[in-house]
This record gives sequence, structure tokens and C-alpha cells, in this order.
Amino acid sequence: VLDQRLNVTVEFWFLTSNTTARHNFVSAHTTQANEPNNRTDGDELNIGLNVGGTSFYTNPKSYVGTGGGYAYDAGRIVADGQWHHVALVRNGSLGAEQMYLDGVALTRSGTASFTTDPIHTDAVVLGQDIDSTYGGYDSTQATYGQLDEVRFWSVARSTQEIAADRN
Repeated sequence: VLDQRLNVTVEFWFLTSNTTARHNFVSAHTTQANEPNNRTDGDELNIGLNVGGTSFYTNPKSYVGTGGGYAYDAGRIVADGQWHHVALVRNGSLGAEQMYLDGVALTRSGTASFTTDPIHTDAVVLGQDIDSTYGGYDSTQATYGQLDEVRFWSVARSTQEIAADRN
């Protein structure tokens, strides 16, 4: 559902109380040669929670160049032992991205430049960052908690659609 898509929504529930680890919830990787916009790291889509449990990060193919990405401030510690719903909406047609936590749009920071190239994926992994298509797993890049109801949509879902289906 992710490969060759401009518009994508990824939704999931997570539960963790670990504030000392960086949690990688969803990771997609490509081996495609001549990646558009000089991306050479293979990362097509990463969604996670930073150390401290108060901000999320994304590093998807939304950005020009290597690395980059956005941070989304949760405004509170969400590594709190409670279930939380996350949705990341990538609207490649408009060159936009938005993350929602428990149905509320989060404030984004970062200086990455968004590209409207489609996503290319060879592998998608849940609960772990993937550093190469057929392996490259590092135990320090895992999710220390639980994931549930992971959903991939081949459309950029609206705020209303996310809120209506989250429960």
C-alpha cells in the first residue's frame, strides 16, 4: 500500500512507559538505485517517539537530501503506560505532512524541505528501525512497548476521518 504512493496515512495505537529509549514504530526501506532528490540512506518512512517520551519524529521520503525530518511536540509525556493513537498523514500531492496524537494535530518543528516524489518501499517493519532491506536491525532502535491496530491507507486522510475511525 505504500509503494509508489504520493498520499499515505499510517495509523496505530502504542503503549509504553519507557522514557529512556527512542521508540521506532514504523520503518520502511528501499534499495532503489538513483533515489530521487539524492536520498541515499534508504529510509522511505520512519515514525517514532524520541527519548523522554514528549516528541515524535518522522524521517520519511518527504524530504530533499539525506537525513532531515520533522519533530512533533506532544506537549506532555506520552510514554505514560497508557494507550495512545498516532496518525501520520503525508499528502505528497500538496507537499504536506501532519501528525495527530489522540485525534489532535501536533505542532511540527524542523527545516526539512518536502518533496512530492512517491514513496518507494522494498520492506516495511513494525516496532523496529530497518537499516537495510534484508536486515540491519539494531536492538537500540526498537519499540519498547506495544503496538496495536496498525493501518496503512493509500490516501491522505482528513482530520475528521481520523477522529471518526480512531475508536
